[in-house]
Amino acid sequence: MITLDEYLEIKQLAHQGISKSEIARRFGIGRKTVRKYLSEAGGPPLVQKRPTRQSRVEQFEEYLRKRLAQGCTNGEVLLSEIQVQGYQGSYTILKDFLRPLRQDERWRTEIRWEAPPGQYAQADWGHFTVQLPNHSLMKLYAFVFILVYSRVTYVEWTSGTGMATLERSHEYAFGYIGGVLRYIVYDRMKTVVLGEDERGQIRFHPAFLDFAQYYGFTPKATPPYWPRGKGKV
Repeated sequence: MITLDEYLEIKQLAHQGISKSEIARRFGIGRKTVRKYLSEAGGPPLVQKRPTRQSRVEQFEEYLRKRLAQGCTNGEVLLSEIQVQGYQGSYTILKDFLRPLRQDERWRTEIRWEAPPGQYAQADWGHFTVQLPNHSLMKLYAFVFILVYSRVTYVEWTSGTGMATLERSHEYAFGYIGGVLRYIVYDRMKTVVLGEDERGQIRFHPAFLDFAQYYGFTPKATPPYWPRGKGKV
């Protein structure tokens, strides 16, 4: 059952020349159902169930906020992604639900680490799949280390991203640039950040904290789902 507002919108779309198949796709209903509501005998629905249908999309709010923060604002792309996860509502409901979320994202503060020379660096992993001469596939990773002020960059190819590899790559980067930065900024990689405590404070991996203390730098972490905050890497 659709709501009265959706019934009126279906009528309006049909008047605009939108096909029944397209209307059915937008509302997540069958083409025969659209034809029924467009017929004189169909009439408007007697029961409104918008709260129930709205709750269907609300359960995907966390995922939608994450995707918006990652820069995906295309409603049709987001619709296809949550449909795979079980969303059965219409595109119209999703579009209405996204409107305030997009507004929140528009005013979201951008965090950028800019600093004088020798203060900050950023580090992250790149993920790649390469084809070997025998046509088999192999995963490779690139450790990327960039000085925020000068943009001097160190890149190292590795076959893994474990703690030992991460620490060794840092040591090679320090040797390449000729010193250690005061602060190094990371994304939420598991070998660096374990999560947050009940006060919202970052919980760093104790083994990595020992490594940072040994070399005398302070690790910093970006907010979750906020890749734009670490734009140099």
